[in-house]
Amino acid sequence: MGFASRGVTSAEILAAIIDDATRFSGANIDAAISSRSTPAEITAAVTAVLTPVFRWDVINDLFKSIQGTWEVKSTASYFLGSSLRNDTGVAVDDNVSLGVFYVPVNGTYTVHLLHMVDTGFGKLHFLIDTVDVAEIDGYAGTGDYNVLSSVSLGTLTAGIRTLRIVISDKNASSSDYGAAIHAVVIMKT
Repeated sequence: MGFASRGVTSAEILAAIIDDATRFSGANIDAAISSRSTPAEITAAVTAVLTPVFRWDVINDLFKSIQGTWEVKSTASYFLGSSLRNDTGVAVDDNVSLGVFYVPVNGTYTVHLLHMVDTGFGKLHFLIDTVDVAEIDGYAGTGDYNVLSSVSLGTLTAGIRTLRIVISDKNASSSDYGAAIHAVVIMKT
C-alpha cells in the first residue's frame, strides 16, 4: 500500500527521510563537538553532521544527463505524485546523472533513496565521480511504489563530487533493467 493511500503527505515523507537519515548515536555528535570551545564552533560542527550534502527529488530538481529512456511519470501512488522512471526499452548501463555536490569534510556518507521496487527492475549502482561505491536492488517479487532504502557510500574525501546512478546489472529473478527514483539524500554518517 502506497503512502498516499495512507493519508501521508509528501512533506511528511521527505521529513521522515531526513529524520531517518540523521538518526545516529550521540557519540557522533560528541566527536563533532569535542574539540570545539565556543557556542558558534559547536553549532557549526553539529550542523555539519546533520545537514545533507546532497538532496534531489523528482519535482524540484533537474537531472544533468541521461542515457536510456528516462522520463518523469506521474501517478498519485508516487512520492510527490511523480517519479523519474526508466522502464520502456531499458538496457544495461542506462544511467542518469543527478548532479554535482560538495563534500565538506572527509568521512563516511550514506545515501537514502526513495524509489519503487518491482519484478522488472534492476540494481541501481551509485557512482561518485566515476567510482561505483554502492548498490541498491530495485527488484521485488511484488511491486511497491514507495520504498526507502539506505546504503553506505563508504569514505568520501572533501571536495566537489558528481553523482550518477547506473543500472548495470539485475537480480537473477528480475525480468528487466527498469528503475523508478523519487528522491535521493546523502548524509554524513
